[in-house]
Amino acid sequence: MGNKLIKNTDTTTNTTTNKLALTSFAEAHAKCRDLLSAVPDSALVPINVDVPSVVTMVCGAWPRIAALREEIAALPHIDLTEFDRVLDLALALGHTQSLYLALNGPAAVLPPLAAEAQKARDVLLDEVRLLGKRGVLDAGFTAAFQGGPSYKAVAFELLALVNCLRALPEAAAARARATAEELDAAEALARSMTQELGARDQAPVMAAAAAHERQQAFTLVAHAYDQARRAVSFLRWNEGDADELAPSLYAGRGGRRAVDDVVAPLVPTPAVGPAVGPAATPKPRSPQGLPGASPFLNEP
Repeated sequence: MGNKLIKNTDTTTNTTTNKLALTSFAEAHAKCRDLLSAVPDSALVPINVDVPSVVTMVCGAWPRIAALREEIAALPHIDLTEFDRVLDLALALGHTQSLYLALNGPAAVLPPLAAEAQKARDVLLDEVRLLGKRGVLDAGFTAAFQGGPSYKAVAFELLALVNCLRALPEAAAARARATAEELDAAEALARSMTQELGARDQAPVMAAAAAHERQQAFTLVAHAYDQARRAVSFLRWNEGDADELAPSLYAGRGGRRAVDDVVAPLVPTPAVGPAVGPAATPKPRSPQGLPGASPFLNEP
């Protein structure tokens, strides 16, 4: 039986791996989005393991576990619907992890974009000031410009300069050095900066939402995969290789059981207070002045 099982496992591994390559993380996330959003906050499992390691472990072990599906289906109290979702849930978790990292990483786009916009702003500002000295424009037009390193000031001052130069009369425009192509490029820079600034302002809200969805995905993966591990443990009890076929998500972390590492059902767990022992019986006191009495008059 052992050799036959190993042979079938190898065949299924190849087939399942090929299918896995055809399923993208984003597709799996789209399939599982409703399941993720339905997980209540009261049932969320804390993420105290490395999420990428969880995803790779489940994806790597699943072909061997899927090879036992027919035998697992014959076991009582087995939800095959949940069993068949494990791989998609793991991929969906991987997708939420990538979104979480992207939204919590440094905003690498804005600084170089702002530097380019600052350079374009300085060039057009010199142009407008020169036209002001020549009497073509109002010399006080740029008096309210803030300058400095403010991203928002750079973006909107750049846009104001572009609009100012575009509004020049034909005779005055002929004396300007900025071309229409340069003004278009400057406007595109200002628009890109505005979009990036908006994304940056929304980043904390989006990052919190991504972290929440990642925890919902982890909760479903932990529960569904652990149920599969329980079935594998029952089937492979005599062979003793359950942990090799379906390793624990917490493997390598001390203090957890290898086989019985089962996540609780998705229901809130009532808080348990500290154990309280029986009340201590007060020691009888001897009257003062007798043998055994305290030598201190003010003893409580």
